[in-house]
Order: sequence, then structure tokens, then C-alpha cells
Amino acid sequence: MHAWSSTAPAQHFQATTRRHQVTISRTAENGGTPRFRSVPDTAEVLGMSEVTLYRAIREGQFPAIKVRGRYVVPSRVLDDMESAAITSGAVVDAAEYTTGNRVA
Repeated sequence: MHAWSSTAPAQHFQATTRRHQVTISRTAENGGTPRFRSVPDTAEVLGMSEVTLYRAIREGQFPAIKVRGRYVVPSRVLDDMESAAITSGAVVDAAEYTTGNRVA
């Protein structure tokens, strides 16, 4: 398997979510946190419904990666938004975060 990180080998394991069995890549760089989260998992972490999160992603108000109709959320997005909220002591608007970090 190809490891995305050139400095640390990735560890792979099987995980079962509510609906899907997925292979999650973990690296030493991110402390063993999955590099990508499913939309249902991300919605659960954020305490919101999957429908709301899917809608925000489709409307460009929440960052995600789309591959052939399937969305995944980089764990770093959640980490970065959390850090920004803690550092600023203010609310971080995901839609504004997405607009400011968009890649064409």
C-alpha cells in the first residue's frame, strides 16, 4: 500500500462505522488519528445530523474531498478549526473557513 507520508510509514486497520467498513490510515505524524473521516463520523463528532453536514458540504460551506460522489473530511480540517476557535476565543464559521482556504 502507498503511504501518503514520506516521513512516517502509515499503519492501516479495518474499522466498522455504522454503515461502512473502511480502511483508515493512521500515521505517527498525526498521533494515530485517522487522516480522513466519513461524513457520518464527522457529523457525530460535531453533534449534528448527517443531512445537515452533507448539505453544508454540497453548498461549499464545509470543507471536504469528493471522489466519484463520495465525500470524506480531512481530520486536519477539524483540528485546524478547533485550534482557530481556541486561539481566537471566538466562533469559527465553517463557511468562512472554507472560502478562505478553497483550492480551485
